[in-house]
Parts: sequence; C-alpha cells; structure tokens
Amino acid sequence: MTGPGKRPPKLVGAGKPVVLAALLILGSSATDVRQPRSTSDAGPAVAAFDLAVTIDDVPWSGDWPPGDGIESETRRMIDVLARHSAPVAVFINCRRDETSRRLIRAWLAAGATLGNHGTGHPDLHRTPVPAWARAVRDCDRNLRQELGAPVPFFRYPALHEGRTPAERTAARRVLRELGYRNATVTIDNSDFLLARPYLTAVRTGRAAAGAAISRLMIEHDSLATQHFRQVARQLAGEEIPQVLLLHANQLTADNLDA
Repeated sequence: MTGPGKRPPKLVGAGKPVVLAALLILGSSATDVRQPRSTSDAGPAVAAFDLAVTIDDVPWSGDWPPGDGIESETRRMIDVLARHSAPVAVFINCRRDETSRRLIRAWLAAGATLGNHGTGHPDLHRTPVPAWARAVRDCDRNLRQELGAPVPFFRYPALHEGRTPAERTAARRVLRELGYRNATVTIDNSDFLLARPYLTAVRTGRAAAGAAISRLMIEHDSLATQHFRQVARQLAGEEIPQVLLLHANQLTADNLDA
C-alpha cells in the first residue's frame, strides 16, 4: 500500500511468490510459483519464475455490471487475490463518482499498489498530447486527494506511448514532472478481445459459449506466457521477472481463480 513515508513498491518483489499467477497462467495446483509443478501432475514441470499480476481499467472496463454488481465483482477479485496471498497492482481510470471512490478505497485497504491510468482512458495514439497530459494530471490530482499521497506508477492506456519521437518525449516529460515510473508490461495477452463476447454470452444466458471463452482465455494466457518467457530468455540470456496485464472486467472476475 502506498502512503506517506512509504517507499514506492516494486511491481515484482525479489523472491516473492505470486501464487495466483501459477493458478491462472499455468493451471497448477501448486501453492508457490517458485516451486516447479510436480512431474506426477498431468502436464510437464514448469520452471519457477517471478510474475507480477497487474489489472488495468479499475474500477471497471466497459459496461458496469447492473445494480451494485461492480462492488460485488470487485470484492470477488480482491478476495481471490487475498486467499492466495497474491500482491497486485491496479491502474485507475479516474472518475468522480462515489462508487468509484469506494472501490479505490477497497483496493487500497486490500494492500494493492495503485497507479494512474488517466481520466477517461486517454489513448496517446488518438489523443493530442496536451489533452492527454490534462487527463493524466487530472487523475493524478484525483488520486492524491483520495489517498493523501502520490502513487508511484503510471501505465499508458492501451500501452500506447506515442506515435512519434516528439510525442513520446513530451509524454515522458509529463510523467517525470509528476514523479511517475512507467509501469511496463512483459505479457500482453490482449484479453479485452475476449471480454466483449464473453460478457455478451453471460448476459444472454449462453453458458456453454461463456465456458468455451473462459477455456480459450486460460489456454491463450498459458501460451502467451510461454512465448514471452522464451523471448525474454533469448534476449536476456536468463529467466527474468514478468509482468502480466489483465483488465477489470467480467472475464477476469469469473476466471481469476480458475
């Protein structure tokens, strides 16, 4: 948790196990991602590695669940993470309504690291730099007022850091002025592409279609993780910590403990 006098946390703690990552990405029954899966299990053994779970678009991506559903779904995600003692960083699309403020406080109380994701999800590839900077600064003020302290990280919406060198330089200048570190991602699974058809299946009562999309998501996440770990080993010559990008949506809420 961030706060006055606290050192900004790392997204990946040295030697800190992320249990949820093993359950979500590897489908493992192990209780520690730093322990390879037993060869007696159905699948092959998986080498240990550090992985940080991060969730974008908090409080919610896309259409909110009806009624007070967003609060119960948020609590469900928080409870899963707590049950597995899994640290998490969440990136806030700032809003001014009381429900959003309650949800931010809930994540903070659960020990999550909070980060700025801009007011209105400003995509730098579609938004002029001055408007993008206003959205970043607005969210910064919002979070400082809510938390009483700055947050350490910013994540670019859509991971878009600028189309030209001039845009990238201007954006980085804004982040430096606000004291932000760029929360980069090493495993981008584009889960948002499955989120919309999944939500449609759930809300129209098509349980079989929803279950099929859930299975596809987990399989895709596993393959994406294997791919990016292999690329990292080729480039770095060794296993490196990984940062997984998820989104706050129904697909994640329903499959976080799959």
